[in-house]
Amino acid sequence: SSLKRLIELLENPEQAKLARQLLRRYTEKSFAKQAQWRKWLKENRDRIYFSDIGGYKFRVVPKDYLKLPPAREKATGSAHTPGAATDTQR
Repeated sequence: SSLKRLIELLENPEQAKLARQLLRRYTEKSFAKQAQWRKWLKENRDRIYFSDIGGYKFRVVPKDYLKLPPAREKATGSAHTPGAATDTQR
């Protein structure tokens, strides 16, 4: 991914400044160390998306954002996520 490549470029003294600027610009994060960037990417990789709304940024969907509240799971008898295809819809 682009983010992974930019994080790798932080190791290169000739590219580190530009990589840091691009990471800050497109994520609005400003970690000081490459290890912090790697940790952030690892923890959020499955929830990162790119949006052209609000300035062309990589954004992170909050954890459990699409999960139904427990009361709704009990009422429906499932943990089905709204918008997700069910076996009958495939």
